[in-house]
This record gives sequence, structure tokens and C-alpha cells, in this order.
Amino acid sequence: MASRWLILTIAMILVVSAFYFHPDFLNSFKLPDFFGGTYSSSSPPDLSFKVMVPEAVVARGSVEMVLTVSNDGKSAAENVEVIVESSVFQVETPTFTVNPGESKQVTGRLLASDVREGLYRADFKLRYSSGGMEYFSSGVEKHVYVLPAIRICNVGWKTDLFNPFGRSTISRGDSTTFHFKVENLSEATIYKGIIAKVFMKLKPEGLSVSPSEIEIEGLGPKGISEEYVITVSADANVPPGQYPIRIQLYTADGMLITGTEASVKLTVSS
Repeated sequence: MASRWLILTIAMILVVSAFYFHPDFLNSFKLPDFFGGTYSSSSPPDLSFKVMVPEAVVARGSVEMVLTVSNDGKSAAENVEVIVESSVFQVETPTFTVNPGESKQVTGRLLASDVREGLYRADFKLRYSSGGMEYFSSGVEKHVYVLPAIRICNVGWKTDLFNPFGRSTISRGDSTTFHFKVENLSEATIYKGIIAKVFMKLKPEGLSVSPSEIEIEGLGPKGISEEYVITVSADANVPPGQYPIRIQLYTADGMLITGTEASVKLTVSS
């Protein structure tokens, strides 16, 4: 009996000594985790990733974002989620698993708050777990321009007694007008310095629009601008045909506000 206790005592001393002098002794074992994968405490998951986001998003809107996530560790990264540190942006992505040596592409949405237009920073990270432990990846920094939440509205040609739906057809040597307004869709933001540009992609000599550029008045939340009037003139040399005329909005610093284009179609008769 005494010899048995002596053997057990010596074994315990050897185990404690091995752990004390070699802390990685227990890490050499691979233990099953609660989800059926394999977890190695000496080689946890090691995630790195790249983020692709558009250069601009409209306030109160969202755009698609694409992440490429790689696991260079020897354990599976589970419950992986994308987080963003920002006062302006939020993300919507599914949770997922990345196995050792795997590279996975994941799509999600980047959402912008109701803020003034401008360039804003977003710091992305991955949060994930393995073997009951929580980990965070290194961050990836991106800058995304938030565009104004506005739209062009009430677009139409000048009406008269003979053209109740608008005078969109003129003869050579004649002129007509059309009008439009701009609406602020934001519930909290005032927009100033918005520029409306009026143009034709195919503009024959002798056909003109005036003014071709207008600075829109300041727009309060849910506000609508005054009516802006554009004159279209055709001289005697303009070929008969149909000519699309476009209106496009820009920020004060020259950024195109996507999704705001409006158009009318002019007909020049012989």
C-alpha cells in the first residue's frame, strides 16, 4: 500500500514539475471543442481579412460590402461576425465559420446614418470564438463618403392653353421652358451648397439650355426648394429630332450624388 502511494506521489511531482518548467506541456494536446471541431490551445485561429466597400453611400441608405476572410491558424474560427467602430456606419452581415487554411468571401450591407455629407472613417474588425475563448482580428480602416439624402421632384415642361401636358416640342428658332424642384429626404440634416447641372450628352450646335448650373437654396429637414426654371432654345440650324436633357445633383465639393438624375425629352420639329 505504501509503495502505491509512493508511486502516485512521484508521478504527481513529475507532472507538476513538467508543467512548471515547461508551461507549453499541456498545450501539446488537442482537445475537442463543444461544437465538434478541433481546438489547439497552442494554435488558436488567426483571422485576417480585406474589405471592399463603394466610395460613397447615401445618408440613411446602404450599400453592399464584400469581405475576404482567411484563417492562418490551426483551429476553426466560429461565430465570426463583422463589427465596425464608427459613429456614422453600421454593418449587417451573417455569422459564419472559417476552418484552418480556409479563405472565405462574405457579403453584407454597410448602413449610413442621417448625417451631413462628407468623408467619414470606419474601422472594421472581426470577432470570433474557438474553444470557449473570444478573439478579435486586427482592424482595417476605410473612408466612405456619405452623400446627401435628396431627390429631384416636380419635373415638367411649361404648360399653356394649347399644351396642357407641357410644351416639349418646339420649332427651329423657338424656345420653351421646363421646371424642377429639389426635396430633402433627411429628417435631421440641413443641406447647403447643392449644385444642379443641366446638360445634354448629345448636344447639336445651336441647341442651348440656360442656366446650365444652379446652386440650390439651403434645404431644411423634409424641405422642398423653390421652383427652378430652365430655358431651352433651338436656332435655325438645329437638326430636327428628339434630345434628352438631364439634371444631375452634386455636393458643394463636387461629388456626384448618385440616384438623383432626372430627365426630360425635347422634340425639335422642322
